[in-house]
Formats: sequence, structure tokens, C-alpha cells
Amino acid sequence: MTSPDWLGTPVTASWWTESIASTAVYRQPRFQALVLGAFALLAVGLIALGVRAIVRFLVISPAREISVRLAMGAAPATVVQLLVRQSLLPVALGLLIGAAAAGAVGRIAHARLLAVEAEDPAMLAAAAVTIVAVAVIAAYLPARQASRRDPAIELRAH
Repeated sequence: MTSPDWLGTPVTASWWTESIASTAVYRQPRFQALVLGAFALLAVGLIALGVRAIVRFLVISPAREISVRLAMGAAPATVVQLLVRQSLLPVALGLLIGAAAAGAVGRIAHARLLAVEAEDPAMLAAAAVTIVAVAVIAAYLPARQASRRDPAIELRAH
């Protein structure tokens, strides 16, 4: 049984792509910057959600250990500091991998950047500082919540 000839014909919508390409709005740097900013905001939100998930895992898994530390007299600030430091290790690893990949991706993105060099150290440092700041805030909130637990209730539950 053979298939009909029209099954091998690609579907094209050249009229649609031409009308989009001819629209001046999509070519304006302001619109492109707005779209890029929206994706950057989405990326920051995903970073915050990812770090918060890591910290929640770090808090839930050793809940008994955290309770024992608090029951033995550890200061809540020390527990918060420990949890934030543990959650920032994957962030540091991601920053190292991202810095290594920035050179390769920078060459590709160079054509799309306006008034910024692809290998601009100030921009890369600003991005890294933003990521670390978002990660610290996303890690601090659940860690602080874990340090406020009553150790007696937690230890009785386990």
C-alpha cells in the first residue's frame, strides 16, 4: 500500500512569515529589548524557584538533624547560615559552568546585542551578582522558617 503524494509535501505558510517579517514593530530595538527583558525576568523567577526547591529539600530531608541541633542549643541564625551555605553550593557550580559557557554563547549572541559587548566583564559580573542575590533571598526564607520550628514537636513527630 503506497501513501498519497501529498503526504510528502511540506506545509508552508510563507504569507504568514512574510507578513510578520515586514511588520516594523518586530524589528524595533525597543520591542526586542522588551522581549529579552521578559525572558530575563522569567529566568530570574526560575532561578528563585529552583533554589527555593533545593532549600526546601535541604530542610525537609534533615528535619530531625535540624531539630536536634536546635534542641542542643544551636542558635537559629547558625542553622539558617548552614542551610543557606549548603544551598549556595549548587548555585556556585552553576555559575562556574555558566561562566565557561558564556564565551561560546557570547559569540553566537554577539549579533543580537545592542551597545553591549558579548564578553563584557561588567555585564557578566552583574548577571552573576544578580543570580547570587536571588539565590540568597530564595534560600534565606525557607531556612529561616526551618530554624523557627519547635524542636520538641519535630522530635516527637519522628
